[in-house]
Amino acid sequence: MNTRNQPATNLPFVGLAPDGKRKSFWTLPDQGNYADGAILGEAMAKAYQAHMSLVSILPPSLPQIVMDITGASNLSAARQGQLVGFFSAIEEALRLAGG
Repeated sequence: MNTRNQPATNLPFVGLAPDGKRKSFWTLPDQGNYADGAILGEAMAKAYQAHMSLVSILPPSLPQIVMDITGASNLSAARQGQLVGFFSAIEEALRLAGG
């Protein structure tokens, strides 16, 4: 198996959106308390870091993760563009730095 090109859709927090019509980049259950959420979020960040260290070229997935966590699809097109531009640049910098 070529791990250098594993898609972001293989990440443990990516799955089918509740509407069943599209892929969601954040499907973790909204349960537990703040500490539980922080622990789970940190574990998912580590899975994402591991993913970034395995792929050489990837389409930006960090902006989609942020949009799905926050429900940002309700934002204006301009604000969505700002979010995508900002997190795409951060993701590229992390990728170039080695994850």
